[in-house]
Amino acid sequence: MKHAFSTRSVAALALLGLAAVSRADLFANFDNFVEGEWFDTLTTNGIRFHDVTTHGGGYTNFTVDNATSGFLGAGLSSPNVLGFGGYVPGPGMQFGGIGAFWFTADAAATGAGLDVWTFPGEVGLNTLVLAGYQGGDVVDSVSFSFDFNPTPTHQRLDLPANTYDSFRLSSSGPAHLGDACIVIDNVSIAGPVPEPAAFAVLGLGLVALLRRRR
Repeated sequence: MKHAFSTRSVAALALLGLAAVSRADLFANFDNFVEGEWFDTLTTNGIRFHDVTTHGGGYTNFTVDNATSGFLGAGLSSPNVLGFGGYVPGPGMQFGGIGAFWFTADAAATGAGLDVWTFPGEVGLNTLVLAGYQGGDVVDSVSFSFDFNPTPTHQRLDLPANTYDSFRLSSSGPAHLGDACIVIDNVSIAGPVPEPAAFAVLGLGLVALLRRRR
């Protein structure tokens, strides 16, 4: 019995140690919500979405929209996407215009990304920028530009590995006063990388338990 208890203790310490030195990546696909729900601030799976604005009308809101019509094509986590300012009942979706919105997690992050579909209703080359911040300063960013298209344009934006505390998706350009008509899905925030010192502490604990077992 002493041998079995010691082995289980070693396994438990390993799991607890790994949980202490690393945080699992966070992921939000909005599929646990009901179509038509709207929020000024939305928190799901540890990610907080807030401060969505437009260039022409100040603040707007986040809206859950069903997107199972097949109009968006690949990249969708069915059935829902996150829209802005309204929704279309049923499997269609509304592309609400936004100037920017923020998303954050409670802990430091090493990266973030999202799937975005743009559907501009007028000609004009707009640009979407996903920027990662640390202490109020931009650390890194990724972007893409898009013009009028009769079908949605899908793009995955992923920030390179770095240290971040918040993220902002923003739009600029001549169409829609600079707003982008979009929906988003599959938002991810990468957790911090375990420090070598933390693994060293974990190793010492395992060695101590193994000696006790002997």
